Amino acid sequence: INLFPMYADEKQLAGGEKDRINSGNQMVGCDHYTYENYIDDYLRIVQPEYLSYDYYPMQGDFPEMMADPLVQLDTIRRKTVEAGIPFWVFIQATSWHKTVCFPTIPEMMWQISTALAYGAKGVQYFSYATPINGDVPEGEGYTESILDANGNPTQRYYYMQYANRHL
Repeated sequence: INLFPMYADEKQLAGGEKDRINSGNQMVGCDHYTYENYIDDYLRIVQPEYLSYDYYPMQGDFPEMMADPLVQLDTIRRKTVEAGIPFWVFIQATSWHKTVCFPTIPEMMWQISTALAYGAKGVQYFSYATPINGDVPEGEGYTESILDANGNPTQRYYYMQYANRHL
């Protein structure tokens, strides 16, 4: 199960509930359901062997990025240390919307290096394969993933190889 990033809204975190959600045996309003509530509930209910989550910081034109990637890493690290489990992180390796930039090798390496510095034990890449046009949700426009829609390596594939050698 891959978890939402901290920039998900309260209703996404609360599973689409409209008004109230049971968090830690206590009903809370969805407008007060925090990212930490979401992580705590997931860890308590699922009791995973590791935690995996999305966070795609490269937004807009270079060098723009989300304001809180280190806050995200710190929160995940703190919660998984408390739970005694490792965490894995998805590395943004493509663009799928006009507001999401196409990461360069240095941007991919920054994502990997900061995740490792915060203690990540697993690295995954999004998106590994470019979806076939009919499989792409409306409003999303994948530019190039690690593999193209026919399964052939793209330039991203060689970026990933470089990053994996670094790992």
